[in-house]
Amino acid sequence: MAIAAKTAKLFANGRSQAVRLPREFRFAGKEVAIRRNEETGEVVLAALPAEPSAVSFDKWIALYSALPDDASEEQVAKLPPAPKNLTTEQLYKIFDAAHFPADFMADRKTSMPREFDLF
Repeated sequence: MAIAAKTAKLFANGRSQAVRLPREFRFAGKEVAIRRNEETGEVVLAALPAEPSAVSFDKWIALYSALPDDASEEQVAKLPPAPKNLTTEQLYKIFDAAHFPADFMADRKTSMPREFDLF
């Protein structure tokens, strides 16, 4: 059973071409995946896969804090994505929990600032 083809309107949007999709073909979100079938020339739009479910900040920071000091990049990559739109307090919690090697920035030449007699 063949499905009847529908049409969609094309229009210019700046220097791009856009397609106005009929209601029954609309996508959720702001982006779609796009590919062209090289054999047929068909352009296919597809919904993007759903983002991994977000975890709460408290759960994420607990998972991050549980990592050993010598955690590999693979171990860190297995963490769920960090929550977005963090508060200043949450950012400071991340800085406090951050793991830095003992020789972090050891190659930097630092000295105490000079003291000046202002008056």
